[in-house]
Amino acid sequence: MTLFDQIYSDCILCSRSWQGSHLDIWFDYKMTAKPKNEDNADLVMRMEKLSIISVIKSIKEFKSNIRELDKQYDTMQQQLEDLQFILDVVLKWDDDFRKVVRFSQGVPHMRSTKEICSNIKTAMISSGEFDRTVQILVKEDVPCFTRVSGLLTKLKSRLDERAPNAKFSEEIRQLLGELIGTLCTIINFFYDQES
Repeated sequence: MTLFDQIYSDCILCSRSWQGSHLDIWFDYKMTAKPKNEDNADLVMRMEKLSIISVIKSIKEFKSNIRELDKQYDTMQQQLEDLQFILDVVLKWDDDFRKVVRFSQGVPHMRSTKEICSNIKTAMISSGEFDRTVQILVKEDVPCFTRVSGLLTKLKSRLDERAPNAKFSEEIRQLLGELIGTLCTIINFFYDQES
């Protein structure tokens, strides 16, 4: 039984045994602490007096704080899932670009690069799940997510290249690398998760 449970049960017992109308009932409880110096073998005892009203008020505040923390936890858990979704999509795009033969020229390179860019543009349309998830995270003011949003906007503006060459592919891969690094940092630092 925790100290909180003990105080609460003592509070209930005292309030039930009281016959008068006086609400400022006092009871004692002991808190023990280990001495700072190991040479002292005596335990330090501290006696405190608490009124039932103050204990009940503290219990209500404590329960209110727990409810608030539960809401915040649920929100952060959803944000983490959304960030992980975005990271998975960006990792897929990076993997697609990795399959393109680096520093090659000509039609095969252009065709595969244009196809990948087309797939990315399709995923980033404003009515798509990816864009909605990004907008939700922007509205919720996720820490450092404005950088991710800016990088996604920059990526989107670069996807309309008419004749993509090797330099273009490397620039896109660099942007994707920045996105991956930023998302991993946000997840690891603010959500204590290793991606």
